[in-house]
Amino acid sequence: MMHCCVFISNTSNILKFQKSSDPALVPVMVYIHGGAFVNGAGLVVNGTQLSMKGVTVVTLNYRLGALGFLSTEDQAAPGNFGLLDQLLALQWVQDNIQAFGGDPGRVTVFGDSAGSASVSLLLTSPLSKGLFHAAICESGVGLANWAVAMKTDVLRPRDRARLLGIGLGCIKATTQEVVDCLRTKDAEDINKAVVKIALDRLMWSPVVDTFYQTVPDLPINSWKNGKVMDVPVIRGTNSGEWAAYIAKIQGNHSGIKASFFLEQIHEYVHQRFFKNRKVIEDDIKMVYATPYNLSTPELVRDSFLQLVSDDLFTAPIVLETQLDAKLGGNGKTYFYVFSYVSKNTLPKWEGAPHGYEKAFVFGEPFNKVLDYSNYTDIDCFFSLTMMEMWTNFAKYGDPTPQPLYGARWEPFTSVYNQSYFLLDSSTPKSHQNFRYEATKLWNVVIPALKKTI
Repeated sequence: MMHCCVFISNTSNILKFQKSSDPALVPVMVYIHGGAFVNGAGLVVNGTQLSMKGVTVVTLNYRLGALGFLSTEDQAAPGNFGLLDQLLALQWVQDNIQAFGGDPGRVTVFGDSAGSASVSLLLTSPLSKGLFHAAICESGVGLANWAVAMKTDVLRPRDRARLLGIGLGCIKATTQEVVDCLRTKDAEDINKAVVKIALDRLMWSPVVDTFYQTVPDLPINSWKNGKVMDVPVIRGTNSGEWAAYIAKIQGNHSGIKASFFLEQIHEYVHQRFFKNRKVIEDDIKMVYATPYNLSTPELVRDSFLQLVSDDLFTAPIVLETQLDAKLGGNGKTYFYVFSYVSKNTLPKWEGAPHGYEKAFVFGEPFNKVLDYSNYTDIDCFFSLTMMEMWTNFAKYGDPTPQPLYGARWEPFTSVYNQSYFLLDSSTPKSHQNFRYEATKLWNVVIPALKKTI
């Protein structure tokens, strides 16, 4: 099932980076929601404010959980049915969006979290050809260790499918028999069983799929081999991505003990890696557990937050941006760091948590149906800035075709020119080499140690 919500706004005199058959048509922005591939819906956002900036906004639903991402790693259930739903929605846009005033030749697909990882994976899919012309990835890429389930995982995709089958009484010999049995079960029962057996929120996620070719190879191979779409891309991360996790630790608002943090590093390494654990642990401590990082409980908490955020979000996003920039081509690649936080919302130590940018991209400070009193005039101005850049990108393939408040968002062009836009106030600025040493640890040092005995 697919659901599209379309919000229309007409503009004129728009410079096009794709030819249009009708100059009255406006660019299209298709949003893919997040939710760890197990929850969420397109209607969690309101595209009205964004559409007022001269674009047509489309949101969609896609199958989630086992219904969307169960895989037996063979033809019985290749997986990625949720991604196929997204592709079908994009095809629907190509076939029908003109009736809503949208230009099928200027489609930008964007998303956050698992929706962002979906956008990233669609960039590697041959099935995406001609369906969109630019992409925005907000806090998630296919290179993240949570974005694609693999055969090398402790619980590989086929094991997860069989575990679900056992939970529903489908104890069968072959994968086809398991799938046939599962198809006799009610969808509600499948979802309930998934909740009971889930080890974490990423029990179900995309897989490499050579049957439908939704994700034909490991994303890292696709990027290294240049088998990706050549379109402009914006990627970015938030300053406090994993703050929600850290916030669950008792007493976190007054800081975290150094001994607890060091224990967590040890456990983290043993859960994530199987070779050279001691060396990897020591290297992580060199970056995140220096005498300075451990000098106060508050600094320990901040370092813990940064460690997990770097591993799960920042480092893979930087790596994919580097690989994209290295390919060159016609599509420029841009990188941002979002650290703006409204004065009326979160504790300062959390920074901008995972998903926090979404409210400003969609202009929620202007939606009075929400708790409008929580947003200030500065928040509204910042949201206008975000919407201006995002819709500029949809119109021109460049978030700042003209300097915005005197600043240009320069492309990220190479490992040596890692330009990024810091979104931390109403007047964003360009900077270089975000968390260079930390991302080098996760993207260069640790992968090399994982390959050695």
